[in-house]
Amino acid sequence: MSSPKCETMMVDWEERINFERMRRERMERARKSLKKFDFDALIAFSPDNIKYITGTFANNGTRLLGAYTILPKDDDPILFETGGDYPRQKLTASWMSDRVFPAVPLRIAPPELIKEWAEMVKTKLKELGVADGKICVDQEPHFGSRGSRVINALVEAGLSITIAEEVMTEARIIKTKDEIECIKTAVSLGEVAFEIARNAIKPGVTEGFVQAEMTSFLLQMNCLISGIGPCVSGEHTNPYLRRYTGDRIMRDGDLVIIDRVHEWNGYWSDHVRTFLCGTRATEEQKMLYKECYDHLYSIIKVIRPGATTADIGEKLKYAEDFSHFTLNFAHGTGIAVWEPPIVSCLSKKNPIKIRPNMVMSAETYASRPGGRHGVRLEEQLVVTETGCEIISLARHDERLME
Repeated sequence: MSSPKCETMMVDWEERINFERMRRERMERARKSLKKFDFDALIAFSPDNIKYITGTFANNGTRLLGAYTILPKDDDPILFETGGDYPRQKLTASWMSDRVFPAVPLRIAPPELIKEWAEMVKTKLKELGVADGKICVDQEPHFGSRGSRVINALVEAGLSITIAEEVMTEARIIKTKDEIECIKTAVSLGEVAFEIARNAIKPGVTEGFVQAEMTSFLLQMNCLISGIGPCVSGEHTNPYLRRYTGDRIMRDGDLVIIDRVHEWNGYWSDHVRTFLCGTRATEEQKMLYKECYDHLYSIIKVIRPGATTADIGEKLKYAEDFSHFTLNFAHGTGIAVWEPPIVSCLSKKNPIKIRPNMVMSAETYASRPGGRHGVRLEEQLVVTETGCEIISLARHDERLME
């Protein structure tokens, strides 16, 4: 694969991320998947799927009020956007032209309005020539009891509705060239954040201070920060405390786990490093680090085209009662931080074939019951034609690898 440019702006003197091509190829993949599963149109409620299909970017929280998009198998998508974001999308999403409309806030709509909405959707599908065809929905809307009402209203309007998550899963699971470059750029910004953290970690500072130093840089680089990327130290590393930040003061000899989770231009970085606070690691800390590192790379060696998530899952160490679920783990990354293929203790029952241009993160954890320290490591990678390329290049802590 070509080396990543990891640039954060567009220029006219070098080929970089081609956003127009990325939007076009994503839409083509979505249409191709619709046809593969024999559907005539898709109604997408997931904010991530809306973003993937339309190329528009809005607050996912407000989109959960009821934004959605309609994608016919042979026509351009129509976007129904939350009112507060609707005028901006009309103004800036020029590629959507006149195909942007205000969305009914389905999450808070009364039953009679939901019925009127369903009739409106049917009218739009008639205009597109697909109202009598097979219509799929990407997921049941997460509107509490209103979610089932929304689906029922579409059925009562006379539409043939099937909930089919697999349509957009198939479209998104293989990344385009430009998507991969977006992810590599997000990861490269994470590498800078790790260097900032490495310099900030010292006895007497808080977990929140280190998190803030990283976050300040990432926000200046136009990243979105998720609340699922913890920075924890000392006894917070065993059992692993997965909260965004804390007020614990770091002490000499602590281990510090940082899960660098953030989004750049709609694509996610997700990789982990464990650092030492102080100057000298103990033999126990080095042993845990080696165990975690070796386990991680034994998983990565299996990730290649032709393998399955079941093959990768054979390398995971897990408890049958799910008490360690997600500690030794692998998952796809892209527009969502966790997306298929998912590798876990359940992969043996539902294996997915690994294919070139999947982007994945693999993560491992090592500790001892009752011990003070835990080690967490994670790498992000792109599946190539012959194996995989690790794209997370942040340095490991050499003091823990001596």
